[in-house]
Amino acid sequence: MQEGLLYPIIMFCAGLWLFKLWLDDARAVSLGTPNKNGFSGATYTSKNIAICGACAGVCLLIFAVFLENITGTSESQTKVSVWAVFGWIAAAFIEELIFRGYLVIDKKGKFCLITSIFVFSLIFTICHPFFWDYTIPENADFLSGKFSFDFSSRAWVSSVVVFVSSLVFYILRFMPQNVSKSLIPCILAHLSYNLGTFFVKAIQGYVEF
Repeated sequence: MQEGLLYPIIMFCAGLWLFKLWLDDARAVSLGTPNKNGFSGATYTSKNIAICGACAGVCLLIFAVFLENITGTSESQTKVSVWAVFGWIAAAFIEELIFRGYLVIDKKGKFCLITSIFVFSLIFTICHPFFWDYTIPENADFLSGKFSFDFSSRAWVSSVVVFVSSLVFYILRFMPQNVSKSLIPCILAHLSYNLGTFFVKAIQGYVEF
């Protein structure tokens, strides 16, 4: 679905709208009038923590490129449409809001927090279609699609990168320095990683313009 224009644009618009609502909640918190039903992690944080998040995303990108090179899987990447970047930008917020925002247990002690981080990071990894794919035949409905599975080295490398990235994103949210448990460093880390990945793919010739 990410090969066309419609899906990334819908994702981008949905992400933009949700981010606007999230920012409204963050502003309300900063003004001392928090929304009781506001989004999780809708708080501001310091510039240093925000920069730390962006830098973490760049480090994850370097780790991903390094892992691909030493495993020889950099040549087996899949091509993506240039429009996919809009979906990737949206994912940097939507996925963080869902996983780092809600899919975690943070008020039942450190054991539950750490366990939930690992469990939900595994779920986060499985949700990415590296080991599996669902293909819908042309001019067919959704239910006519078929699952296919891939356990190649490329799939394992990509999954390891996503799993490690998820752990880092959770750490950014719950590290002591992020006193307000803001999602901002997580979002910036995810965004810088996604944009960096797209840029690297474009350089390597895996983006179809």
